[in-house]
Amino acid sequence: MLSELKTTIPDFDKYERIFIGSPTWNMALPQFVVSFIDNNDFNGKTIIPFNRHGGYGAGSTFRQLSTSAKGADVLEGYTVKSGEETNGLMLSIRNKNREKISNEINTWLETFNQLKN
Repeated sequence: MLSELKTTIPDFDKYERIFIGSPTWNMALPQFVVSFIDNNDFNGKTIIPFNRHGGYGAGSTFRQLSTSAKGADVLEGYTVKSGEETNGLMLSIRNKNREKISNEINTWLETFNQLKN
């Protein structure tokens, strides 16, 4: 499994800016994301993290990225509540909430000139 993670992104060294998105599991990064970080060289790269959670926030996910991805510049992350699985609400990014979150994401992307008009 770990060797598969290493080969999922061909020519990884060519990329300078990398978006890493994940859910929050037990207030932390899921193990598959930790394995991906551990098996790739992020030195000199910029990481743009984003996260979804079930109501308790990002937990330690962004801090984990900052400390695990040695040599990387980890930008401010975006986190969003997208469901409450324990209460049977699987996805809350819809209807009026969809437009609100879309605007938040655009504002977040603009803070580091990632949004192209």
